[in-house]
Amino acid sequence: MLITSPLTLTERLALTLDGLCKAVAARIAGGAMSELMILMIWNRVRRIEHRLLRLLARYRAGRLWTRVAAPSGGRAGTRRGEKVPVLPRDFAWLLPLVPFSAAGFASQFRVVLEEPEMVGLLAASPQARRVLAPLCRMLGIEAALLTPRVAGDAGADVEAAGLAGEPAADGAAAMVPNRDPTVAIGAELRRARDISPACRGSPPGGDRTET
Repeated sequence: MLITSPLTLTERLALTLDGLCKAVAARIAGGAMSELMILMIWNRVRRIEHRLLRLLARYRAGRLWTRVAAPSGGRAGTRRGEKVPVLPRDFAWLLPLVPFSAAGFASQFRVVLEEPEMVGLLAASPQARRVLAPLCRMLGIEAALLTPRVAGDAGADVEAAGLAGEPAADGAAAMVPNRDPTVAIGAELRRARDISPACRGSPPGGDRTET
């Protein structure tokens, strides 16, 4: 009899967000979603994953802190008057773009948010709540599942934007996947272009082709 150990919170996060990214990439088949939109969503989810894993490492090491980053003054590399593509901000905006699959991964992520260690992280870290807010919004997950903000914390939303440039705490490097997102998304898009249109929009675990 094979006995397997339960997945850790880190492993469940990785599996859920990996699956979500692959489901988004699969929408390139038949032109269901533009490559630019897919790349923007992929990068957004991967940045959230990276920041959250580093915060989780600090939480486990007892090294959380509050840091407010200075406003950057705008996006680098853009010319005045040039329109920068942005992702939608409506509640649950990803669900109709990735039918069935996104809703399935949203349900999985709700379970992750209820893990005791995740509850502890969200209660202790305003940064973690801000990092997760865009992901919850795109998946249609109610903000009530995130620990409410503490008094006086409003207006510090710029803090999460500076997390990507912070040095990782001890042990964090081992938790954050050492992947090149450009290579990963490129390979996933190539695979998705070969998927039969009949398979688009299948729920997680349901992508099968009949022979």
